[in-house]
Amino acid sequence: MTDALDDAGLTPADVDGLVSFTMDTNTEVAVARAAGIPSLKFFSRIHYGGGAAAATVQQAAMAVATGVADVVVAYRAFNERSGARYGQVNSALAAQVNSSGTDNAFSYRTA
Repeated sequence: MTDALDDAGLTPADVDGLVSFTMDTNTEVAVARAAGIPSLKFFSRIHYGGGAAAATVQQAAMAVATGVADVVVAYRAFNERSGARYGQVNSALAAQVNSSGTDNAFSYRTA
């Protein structure tokens, strides 16, 4: 992220918002800390992943347009060294007590 900020002529201190996907395993706080972002006024997570990439840009644009934040970064941050590996089935997702759990139960084998 710091290379992208350099390319844009920005510093981590300029960033006050982050947008990502629910499938990312890193919290906004962890990403902000690692990138040197001192504080956040806005963060959002878009459900699912790749197919929803345009929605991350939309959320960032809405945050800036409404004055909620000044500089919002849409990012992906996989941490595959701890926790689940990307692409592996996580059967706990099918056990969620919400509509996502119901949806996942049709796709994930839990036995």
